[in-house]
Amino acid sequence: MAKLYQIQQEIKKYFMGKTANPKILSPQVQKELSIYKSLALEKINITMKQCFPLCFKILKDYWGEIIVDFYHNFPSKSAIYLQMSKNFSEYLKSLKFKMKFRNANFPKWLNELAEYEWAELDLSTFHPQDFVNAERKKDLNEGDYVKLMKAHKIFKFDYPISKIVEHLNSKRKIYNLAFFKKQKETLLIFRDKQDKVRYFLLSPGSYFLVDNLRYGIGLGDLYEKFMDKFNIKDKERLDTNQKIQNLLSNFKQQGILT
Repeated sequence: MAKLYQIQQEIKKYFMGKTANPKILSPQVQKELSIYKSLALEKINITMKQCFPLCFKILKDYWGEIIVDFYHNFPSKSAIYLQMSKNFSEYLKSLKFKMKFRNANFPKWLNELAEYEWAELDLSTFHPQDFVNAERKKDLNEGDYVKLMKAHKIFKFDYPISKIVEHLNSKRKIYNLAFFKKQKETLLIFRDKQDKVRYFLLSPGSYFLVDNLRYGIGLGDLYEKFMDKFNIKDKERLDTNQKIQNLLSNFKQQGILT
């Protein structure tokens, strides 16, 4: 029987798209390796279903073939099951996938859905040390300083992913997935203070605020930058300030701000 370490090393190479020269391995090792590969691929299949449940809901008739094609054409940089899923969105966007499954008529927003699902998974397993923030400015008072919480990702999608996710998560039967047409939207996907992953739909104004809040900013500086960006006239500044305060208050209630 082959040494377990040897099998593990060959499986790792298999995950990362590297195949050993068969002449190097004995027939017995090749036989045992084939068994381990089959078991590993099944584990990958299960992991992918858990990572992308909504994509699986759409792709299920082709799922097995897609998973095999994914790992043959998009080899992972890691032998860790969860990390292998990271490039799934890129694969669904690739010409290789589109050509191979061109007759399946999959929705064009499929890769964006996968990107959303990966972000949700990534944030649910987030640890504070995974995110690096700029240092706090020393000349700002605590009360005047606002900053976006660490566990967040901002996406600009070409399709209404928030509506698509709600539709797929509903208990209703899925009808006509092609119904969703291009409709650009910007999403802030974040983990709130209760450790629940949520999303917040951003307008151009709220996106500008959130983008400036990512590394911390004084309220005075934030107001001025907003006024300059959107060419707010002097007579409209007081009303605009109030709207910004209301939006920041909403952010705090949502758990978006620290």
